[in-house]
Amino acid sequence: FAPDEFETFKKLRLAYIKRSADDPMTEAHRFFRENLYRTSPYGMVAVGTSESVSSFDREDLVNFHKRHVHPKNMILAIFGDIDLEAAEALARNHFGSFEAHETFRPPRPAPEPPLLKPRTALKVNKKEGAVVYVGTPGLKMTDVEDRATITVLDAVISGYGYPGGWLHSELRGRKLVYEVHAYNVPGVEPGFFAAYARCQPQKVREVVETILRNVQRMALVGPSKQEVELAKNLIVTSEQLRAQTNDSHATDAALGELYGLGYNYEAEFLERVKRVTPGDVKVVARKYFHNYVIAVTSPDDKIAAGIRPEPRIVR
Repeated sequence: FAPDEFETFKKLRLAYIKRSADDPMTEAHRFFRENLYRTSPYGMVAVGTSESVSSFDREDLVNFHKRHVHPKNMILAIFGDIDLEAAEALARNHFGSFEAHETFRPPRPAPEPPLLKPRTALKVNKKEGAVVYVGTPGLKMTDVEDRATITVLDAVISGYGYPGGWLHSELRGRKLVYEVHAYNVPGVEPGFFAAYARCQPQKVREVVETILRNVQRMALVGPSKQEVELAKNLIVTSEQLRAQTNDSHATDAALGELYGLGYNYEAEFLERVKRVTPGDVKVVARKYFHNYVIAVTSPDDKIAAGIRPEPRIVR
């Protein structure tokens, strides 16, 4: 790591962090994670903070690289019209001298204590409009069957790759939000499932109630067979279009091997998606959608009266 390059990229990262602080969606996402994860590093964001980035120097970066960028913690995936022997020779030439330390153990985040009751928080800011996050602890990377099912659930409730589903139809249809979406983030330890929406502050209560009502509907009533079939077709088509490049294949294979899922995980994932039934979706919703975290950012602190349970207010 050349010293001048280190300083240049450090300045660029600090500038990015400063710019992102002005973005209401970035602020809300960070606030949600901070309130969902009280002890786990999953509550942090990958870009860091101004304080954390300012605090380390080049030597810290070199030591971090030595600890974590390690042959026992790496996967090399090569895809394309290649000569296998030539590719192997290149790999050995570039990585053959990369020594592995026998005492190395891959880092693993500490598990977050269970969320035993709903948790709410409101951050009062000076930005225009409000952002609502409603989320619940979710899945591990290795929960392969549930991951396929909750992906179908996600597509039913909010679309896949583009806005749609129950939340978009109701919230946009009633002109309550500017945008709304839901997504699933699995982790080495349990990740999360969340829905977010941008709206006017006076509509926060109704938006929160609508999101919770649709989540409860998924667990109590479940989707129709037609909705599930449409969602599955959407997922399969979108993923097949995404996986048309060598870069996509290599990334999927490397991550599959890294997380112990196998290089062919993505292909197996689509087969699992095809087998999902409405009953499966209902079971997964009941399994994961219990207690939740509501995190709201807004310039108006009066909306706290409409959030239940009463939120912790941050100014």
